[in-house]
Amino acid sequence: MDQKQQPSERAIAYQQSDEPDVSRRVLADANRAIELDPSNPLSFIVRGKQHSILGDHELAITDFDAALRLNSTSYSALANRAASNFLLEKLPEARRDLQRALDLNPPAEDRAQIVALLRAIGE
Repeated sequence: MDQKQQPSERAIAYQQSDEPDVSRRVLADANRAIELDPSNPLSFIVRGKQHSILGDHELAITDFDAALRLNSTSYSALANRAASNFLLEKLPEARRDLQRALDLNPPAEDRAQIVALLRAIGE
């Protein structure tokens, strides 16, 4: 990984790699990105996704909530929070977030994933 990349960019790159110990690196870079710029919702989304990957959905939701406080129209934060709520069996919350994400008119690929999760919940 390029050490000159910004921490949030590096964290995203780590999430997409197959390097060993990637979770620790993603979390470290996401934490550093939040320290450097706590007003960037992407850093909270990256960290939340990593918490979700690690199975800590409550911490993930906390990060997605922080991202949404910074940008209430982030369909990515809404869809990721919905996925964590779904895995925690909080279906009404998941459904609400997915509907809001669809209302934001996300790109086709993201829209398809959101619709698929809505169907899994049972619209």
